[in-house]
Amino acid sequence: MKTLVSLSLSECIICKSAVISDISKDVVASVGEDVQFNCTVENVGRMSVSWAKRSVVLSMRNILSLSDPRYTITETRNDEAGSATYSLK
Repeated sequence: MKTLVSLSLSECIICKSAVISDISKDVVASVGEDVQFNCTVENVGRMSVSWAKRSVVLSMRNILSLSDPRYTITETRNDEAGSATYSLK
């Protein structure tokens, strides 16, 4: 019997004129399976982008706020386009 977990990171928290142009949908996975969430933000500039689960902030830009080796955060910037993609795994 599989136990399923649902993890929904429904938004990147941003400020001002930045725009979320793409964000991962909710993911349902079996316990122990890897999942990845992506968020692309246009006009990101120097603004901070965070991943949060419920009211717990998991990351700020490319820095994890929890010390759990199961989580990784990646920031891929496109300075010409003024955008960045943030991946939480």
